[in-house]
Amino acid sequence: MGIILDTCIWIGLSEKQISVREIMNLTNGADIYCSVITLGELAFGIASCRDAQERAKRQSVFDELSASQQLTIAPTTAALFGELATTLKNKTNPRSYYNDLWIAAQAVEAGFALLTDNKSDFKDLPGLKLLNL
Repeated sequence: MGIILDTCIWIGLSEKQISVREIMNLTNGADIYCSVITLGELAFGIASCRDAQERAKRQSVFDELSASQQLTIAPTTAALFGELATTLKNKTNPRSYYNDLWIAAQAVEAGFALLTDNKSDFKDLPGLKLLNL
């Protein structure tokens, strides 16, 4: 089984707020993946950062993750995204969670778990195996 790390986990690791050991204990040797959606969120963080030193740090994290195992988007992922967004439509505004829904769709499609520190962002999504930090 593989595990996708949510963007908040990658950021926590890069800022040393989360230890690699902690992630290793939680994932129990499973293959770790990064979503291309996470790369997009990180790219936004780079582009919107005004501090040159911080921007360089963020770019370094982006470059490192760009070389890791990534999950891409396929038409089947898009179909799952649509189903998950529909599930949330009557409960909340799914637009505020679109990036999370894409990451969740990738996890469901691959049969992977998703490790996050924002469990509420993924509440009640059918088929999603959720791990919380």
